[in-house]
Amino acid sequence: MALTGIYRVQALRRAGTAADWTAENTVLANGEIGVETDSGKSKIGDGATAWASLAYVATAPTGGSGVTSVAGRSGAVVLTIADVTGAAPLASPTFTGTVTVPTLTLGNSTTGAASTAFVAAAIAAIPATPAATTSTVGVVKMAALQSQGSGWTDASAQGSFNALLTKLINAGLMSAT
Repeated sequence: MALTGIYRVQALRRAGTAADWTAENTVLANGEIGVETDSGKSKIGDGATAWASLAYVATAPTGGSGVTSVAGRSGAVVLTIADVTGAAPLASPTFTGTVTVPTLTLGNSTTGAASTAFVAAAIAAIPATPAATTSTVGVVKMAALQSQGSGWTDASAQGSFNALLTKLINAGLMSAT
């Protein structure tokens, strides 16, 4: 018959010093609690096992407050990056060793990190010869700026573009003709 409902029971416990329990080596009844008054440790009986062979019940730290100090500080401690060995900040971390990232698929234009494998595949995907519809090789067209008809409308944009071209030429990725 299954038990259902609420039952009121009175739990009894036995108490004594650790030395008394060890000397007596009592067998506690099934579910009976035995407490060592000097250590605060307790055991729960099974009706067959003597005290010395029963395991202690796991308890919370004394005072029930959990961790009371960490990283040499006590109270309400907030850990910082410096407290955790090998941790890096989420914003602008500095990596050491070999950093690995997943290789994105070609055409991916998200803000994911581009691995060297992704960059190599992207470069390899650039055709060695222009498509049949392209009549000029190596000409960079700035469609948005050309459509304005009046050339550069912002001197800083022109300066930034010229600086970019200079860097590409100096890196050997482009040649000036």
